[in-house]
Amino acid sequence: MKVKVFILALICFSTVASAQRTDQTSFNVGFNPISQGFYAGLDYQIKNYSIGFDLGTSLGTIYPSDYLSFSLENYYYFGSENKYNLKTWHINARLGYETIYESLSNKPKRLSLIPAIGKSFSLNPHWSVNIDCGLNLRLYKSDNGGLVGSGVNYDLNNAVVPDLRIELRYKL
Repeated sequence: MKVKVFILALICFSTVASAQRTDQTSFNVGFNPISQGFYAGLDYQIKNYSIGFDLGTSLGTIYPSDYLSFSLENYYYFGSENKYNLKTWHINARLGYETIYESLSNKPKRLSLIPAIGKSFSLNPHWSVNIDCGLNLRLYKSDNGGLVGSGVNYDLNNAVVPDLRIELRYKL
């Protein structure tokens, strides 16, 4: 029964979204040195609001340990429109989760809320560069004191740290 209700809701949502034709799906790749590392994700935009998700990893380049990050995000676009009829300023909030995926016995985990403000620089109607600045507010951290790897302990679990994201976005 629950599956049928879910499928019906998905069909209704898809029908309404396709009928409006103000919706857009965006693919993005970017870099966030604080909480996500290198990441890729998808966003779904209806008018001035979008929701999406990102998956990221440090690939061992930022910290000695490889970690995996997942974030849910939402954006609200405002301000004047550019020559491509796109609003250039946005505020967003992300809920991020990070964990190490190496074979450690005590894997540190973090859950963060990241409010930010940013600007989009459109290169053409499909491509844009987004820059976001905000605060990474740690809601939860595991008992482990930091990210452990290569015999070095990095304490990255401060309660509030600045956050910066630079991403390349492609509107499908």
